[in-house]
Amino acid sequence: MRSKFTVSRVCEGFGVALLCALFLLVFLQVIFRYVLKISVPWTEEIARVTAIWLTFIGAAVVQAARAQIASTYFAERLPERLRLALGVITSLVSLIFLYFALRGSINMARVSWIIGMGSVPWLSTAWLYLAPIVGLPITMFFVLRDIAVLVGAVGRRTGVSSVQ
Repeated sequence: MRSKFTVSRVCEGFGVALLCALFLLVFLQVIFRYVLKISVPWTEEIARVTAIWLTFIGAAVVQAARAQIASTYFAERLPERLRLALGVITSLVSLIFLYFALRGSINMARVSWIIGMGSVPWLSTAWLYLAPIVGLPITMFFVLRDIAVLVGAVGRRTGVSSVQ
């Protein structure tokens, strides 16, 4: 249980750092463009990369906290065992989607590793795809945790012992 908490806290801390960096980069863009009347294109590129990283690390944080936006009107009206089974199925579908997204990100990172970004040629375009390569496995870890909890709850409801 402690490792899950630690992984979640590290992701939260990294997400906060990314959000602060994003704020600073956008603030610099505004200052350079509208106050100093200087166009500095690297701030836009780095802000985009930072926002993409924030998205995938944030997805892991949201999954860890089970804080996704969900429409539960109909699911709440189902019998408990059926609702738990639906939760397992939904989580498995999410896991499949995350797997294919991760696989595609790995392929894109391989292909784009030698391509530099337009205004920051020393920065590889692959950094855009490294964010999902880091964030998606962490998100998958938390989805698997949720599946284990749901399967354990179904087992307790049916009288079948679950693996703890």
